[in-house]
Amino acid sequence: MVRRTLLAVVAVSLVSACGTSPATTTSTPVIDVAKLDSGNYPTTPNDLSLLRVPDAANLLEAIRIGAVSPLTIDYDPRFAHAKGQAGGGFSADHAVAIPGTDVNGRDFNTVFPGLIAGWASYSSRREELNAGRQFNALTMRFDSPERARATSDELTKRSQGDPVQIAGYPDAVARQYLKSQPYRYQALRTWLVKDDMIVFAEVFDPISMPFDLAANGSIAKAHFDAQLAGLQKYTPTPVAELSKLPLDTEDLLSHTLPYADQAEYKLKTAHGEGVYPAQAALHTISKRGKLKAAFADSGVDYVSVFQSEVYRARDNAAAIRLQAALESSIPDTTEVMRTDGPPNFEGAHCYIVKPEVKSPSYSTRPTCYGSVGRYTFITNTANIGDARQQLAAQYKLLAGKG
Repeated sequence: MVRRTLLAVVAVSLVSACGTSPATTTSTPVIDVAKLDSGNYPTTPNDLSLLRVPDAANLLEAIRIGAVSPLTIDYDPRFAHAKGQAGGGFSADHAVAIPGTDVNGRDFNTVFPGLIAGWASYSSRREELNAGRQFNALTMRFDSPERARATSDELTKRSQGDPVQIAGYPDAVARQYLKSQPYRYQALRTWLVKDDMIVFAEVFDPISMPFDLAANGSIAKAHFDAQLAGLQKYTPTPVAELSKLPLDTEDLLSHTLPYADQAEYKLKTAHGEGVYPAQAALHTISKRGKLKAAFADSGVDYVSVFQSEVYRARDNAAAIRLQAALESSIPDTTEVMRTDGPPNFEGAHCYIVKPEVKSPSYSTRPTCYGSVGRYTFITNTANIGDARQQLAAQYKLLAGKG
């Protein structure tokens, strides 16, 4: 399983379906903190020590890999969507299925032992599923080059399809898999070993008739070029030092709203809590084509993920622009409506399913947006009252932070 997705992906209640502009000011209005109703949610910085669950260090290392991993749109602007899936980090205990094999996430550590950390990224040319090429990438670090090579050998044994070549990468293993019955499935899967890492790519092409091996191979080659260039900027944390990786970056996670029930800290595995550099965060966002530009415009450098999400922009004006971009990042739908933000929180907005919609087409949990200083933040929960109180609590956590 890939870890938790950013709310900018899954909460389609981010849209401005009411037809009004989500944010038109250039600075956050002065808010009287004493008048904000934050309920029983915490409003002082968190103690993060309980987040040191067994695989927390593996996820932190995965985020470091994600920070140097290219988005597909970095080298092929046609892949601007990620419909149906989102990227993120994974560990041996909670791994992903390997396309083209019989290995699912639960079996991963048994079949491919030695995984330290992995990063998954998914993208597609069209917003609709199976309406065009889709690209799936996995970058995995093992505890030794020998384990990486053994994993590659096992992948070779288990992968379906006919052997093919990737131009410029004679050492890469590649399989062209074409199936017509009982349904058509066409894909190119390829991977290569680089020291203790495996770079894996799949081009799924349900449309081309016949399957265009040359075109799909060029996409895989471009990914290898970009991913290997990115890995030159990655310095693996020694295995013995993984547990020392900091949980926080510039006190962002400690100022991000935690789970309401402190017992949730005591989970056996991490759920994606952490501070993501902008590049890693973009891998988890479906409308990455639009939001990549918004991140650049607003100077986002980090996204902190806990119960809520906090985006750090260049300054207050940039945070306001980012809030507007996030609120309009999903196509309009007639199923949701904008409603009031928390009382006494000017500039905040919330979105809910329209009362007359009994069976919404999308995931539409109540979602709220706000900004303070250089920060934009999102809350998303089961009912609108809690979402508003969480937004107020998040404001209090960030008020006065530089």
